[in-house]
Amino acid sequence: MDEQVLVRIATNYAKQHGYDTDDYSVTSVLIKNGVCWILFQGKSGLPGDHFTVTVDISTGLASELFPGE
Repeated sequence: MDEQVLVRIATNYAKQHGYDTDDYSVTSVLIKNGVCWILFQGKSGLPGDHFTVTVDISTGLASELFPGE
C-alpha cells in the first residue's frame, strides 16, 4: 500500500476522533509486521502535542489512535 494512501487513512481517522489535522505535520511513517504507524507532531511545539495512528496494511483500516501525553 502506498505511503500517501496510508497517511490519508490515518489523517481521516484522526479527524473522526476530533483532531484538526491542519494543526499537525506527519513526522514519521513506520511499517513493521504488517502495521503502519503514522506519527503526527503538533505545530504548536508544546510538550504532548502529538499523536500516532496505526493502520493495518492488509485491510487498509486504521485501528488505534494514541494521543500524546
